[in-house]
Amino acid sequence: YEFKDKVLIFNGEIYNYLEIKKELEKKNISFETSSDTEVLIKALDFYKEEAFKKLEGMWAFALYDKTKNNILLSRDRFGEKPLCYKKTSDGIYFGSELKFIEKLSKHKEQINLTKSKKYLRYGYNSVFLDDETFKKNIYFLSPSTNAKIGKNLSLKKKIYWSLNYIKEDKQKSFENHIKDIKKTLINSVKIRLRSDVKNIFCLSGGVDSGGVVSVAAKILKVKPSTYSIIDTNSKKYDETHLINKTLKDTKSKNYKLRVGKINFLKEIDKITKYFSSPVLTINYMLYSLMLKDVSSRGYKVILSGNGADEIFSGYYDHYIYHLLDLKKQKKE
Repeated sequence: YEFKDKVLIFNGEIYNYLEIKKELEKKNISFETSSDTEVLIKALDFYKEEAFKKLEGMWAFALYDKTKNNILLSRDRFGEKPLCYKKTSDGIYFGSELKFIEKLSKHKEQINLTKSKKYLRYGYNSVFLDDETFKKNIYFLSPSTNAKIGKNLSLKKKIYWSLNYIKEDKQKSFENHIKDIKKTLINSVKIRLRSDVKNIFCLSGGVDSGGVVSVAAKILKVKPSTYSIIDTNSKKYDETHLINKTLKDTKSKNYKLRVGKINFLKEIDKITKYFSSPVLTINYMLYSLMLKDVSSRGYKVILSGNGADEIFSGYYDHYIYHLLDLKKQKKE
């Protein structure tokens, strides 16, 4: 998208673009489309760096300023959208995939064995502790980071956001804290439902996805389509009875992918080649099967409850680890 002296390449979604659009319209800024891309480039033009305090969403974008002859690369707060780059003597290459970088630079990089050894030794949690990828000389732009490419291919990085711990408001009652959390959750689902294509909800038996679907159906009054993965080989992980309770309660449409025996190594090989990196968790295997089926049904956007289990203590062992960590910090 081009505006004034700026050109924007944008991958992602700005959830609160309607609210930002209203602010800009009050500043006498007009709009030609109903897209969040136009809102993003005009917010960056008007607010400059202050725009990042307003944006809520997931993104990886490049903003070229013709007047200043520089490029701003930006990645969202939690790194939901990938953005990687490679710096050489004749240019800086950037994109969302390692294969794309290799194609652009016309050079296939060697495997980063140091990164691979760390992963094999310490597990998937170690992967995100630095900006290295599993390919040599290609790096990820860290979450919450902007990088400006200037003259002589200089690359200056700046962290635009960090998580601040909020002190507990002891004057507020427990009930009011719950009301605030509920209000935040409802608004989060509401703004993520903004889409010009068909969307669908992941639905497992967990409190996370069940909560999101229930908010959409019972509070926001939409008719959600849902998608569930059922393991036909394991009764231990079969949550069909919980899924059916949510479906009955919310009157939601549901598709089920029943996974039985699959060629595990063949699927792992395909996913590894696609990402140019190891499969970090077995969930990726199921997601790949799900995305393929969901796409064939005409859906373009999937809403899930990823992360909510950890925040709302869905996993008992994770919660115990968290409490022990807090106890240790208190002693120190």
